[in-house]
Amino acid sequence: MLKLSEDAWKRIFDSLTDLVSVHDREFRIVAANAAVSEHFGVEPERIVGRHCYELFHCRDDPWPECPHVRTMELKKTVAEEIDDPNIGCPVLVTTSPIFDDTGEVIASVHVARDLSARRQAESERAQLQAQLQQAQRLEALGQLTGGIAHDFNNILASILGYAGLALEVLEERTEPDLARYLGEIAQASERAKELIAQLLAFSRKPAGSPRPLSVAPLVKEALKMLRPTLPASIDVRTHFETGVPPVVIDPTHVHQAIVNLSVNAGAAMGHKGTLCVSVQRASRRGTCASCNEEISGEFVEVCIQDTGPGLSPEISNRIFEPFLTTKPAGEGTGMGLAVVHGIVHANQGHILVDSRPRAGCRFSLLWPLAPGGADDPPCAEPRRAAEPSGRARGAHVLVVDDEVSVGNAIKELLERRGFAVTAVSDPRVALGWYRTRPHQVDLVLIDYTMPELTGLELAREFLALRPELPVIMCTGYAELLGKEDARSAGIRHLCQKPVDTNTLVGLIRTELAARKPPPGSS
Repeated sequence: MLKLSEDAWKRIFDSLTDLVSVHDREFRIVAANAAVSEHFGVEPERIVGRHCYELFHCRDDPWPECPHVRTMELKKTVAEEIDDPNIGCPVLVTTSPIFDDTGEVIASVHVARDLSARRQAESERAQLQAQLQQAQRLEALGQLTGGIAHDFNNILASILGYAGLALEVLEERTEPDLARYLGEIAQASERAKELIAQLLAFSRKPAGSPRPLSVAPLVKEALKMLRPTLPASIDVRTHFETGVPPVVIDPTHVHQAIVNLSVNAGAAMGHKGTLCVSVQRASRRGTCASCNEEISGEFVEVCIQDTGPGLSPEISNRIFEPFLTTKPAGEGTGMGLAVVHGIVHANQGHILVDSRPRAGCRFSLLWPLAPGGADDPPCAEPRRAAEPSGRARGAHVLVVDDEVSVGNAIKELLERRGFAVTAVSDPRVALGWYRTRPHQVDLVLIDYTMPELTGLELAREFLALRPELPVIMCTGYAELLGKEDARSAGIRHLCQKPVDTNTLVGLIRTELAARKPPPGSS
């Protein structure tokens, strides 16, 4: 049997990294290992004989929740977490009784373990959990707003359609008050349409045409349009670094993000302040303020900085939530930053935010560098709808939309323009009807999201019978079908609901004017 000398026991005692000491019934330290001496910076010979509460807690009396006292009373091992700045770190203290020959407790072994690393790990886990919950919350909000927006879009399409029809009828008569009332309905619906577009931008990946582009010209264009809307007393300063690489992005998204952030900055500053906008290549490391992902690397950075009052920590942690606004009631929708969140991440970007109360606010939009060179920024050219030709007048349009009110509104609208229209709400009924008379239809207008058959599936069935058939698709969920995917499927145009009636009629007339006559026609 192995027998250890006193010196060997001392070496084992001193090899322990925990603070180990033995305390008698009068709270005197009768033994302590080297870790105790090193932790408190006191020579070993000056530790023995001192009261434990003097050394550990810098007190003249025992610690109120002293585990040594409880071990003396309960005659069993006791564990307690203690947070006392005098110890220098949070500790888990375990005290175990030492008995004499009669079974009385004469002392306790006091083991204090540093909890700093464990507390740090727990804090990091809690932070990660909070970030996960925030991401899940935003995802749930996105799903909710997306569903609401889709349903509301169909309601708006019906309201706008019938209001437009009523206005057309009244233009032929003399009912100025009624016409004005209907005009107000149409204007209110247009405002609701803009809000729904913002909801969709938050809730899903916005549909668009991302491609390699230089960001600076897009930012300049947005600021040029925005400047007249800001008070003249707000100084707008810009800096555009030369040689900044391109990023893969949809140009309309850059424009919208810059406008939303600049409008917010202007509102925060009021009638006086400085708005600084810059574009540069930058190396950044940090945590994305909207998705909480850790980021690091080279980015193209667009900075929007103001000299406003800044944000409190309570608000800055929630600024990307939809409908959150610091403006007075009636002066904001609370969707500006939620939209920025949606479109920046839709283009694989991230956002850093630096803001403190009374110190302004700085938003940094970061996008990864694009491989290769940049395309030229797009130039918007006005496109006039073709006037109705003899071939377009009287043409037969098939409208398929599972929302009966929307289909009927489009039917009446087109009939007033001189078209023959068949409106069907069931896609399978529409397909069966079309199969018996494919050459009687000159153009098809289809909703994308329908039960049993999607608009894309229905369009493929139509085009399988007549590949040259013009198909226009309308949708409230543009993220489910991109424009390139639609074109590759043979769809001529993809329109976002609710569709402007004049735009829709113009597209139909253009397609009908350009089409070839169906076989057998004269």
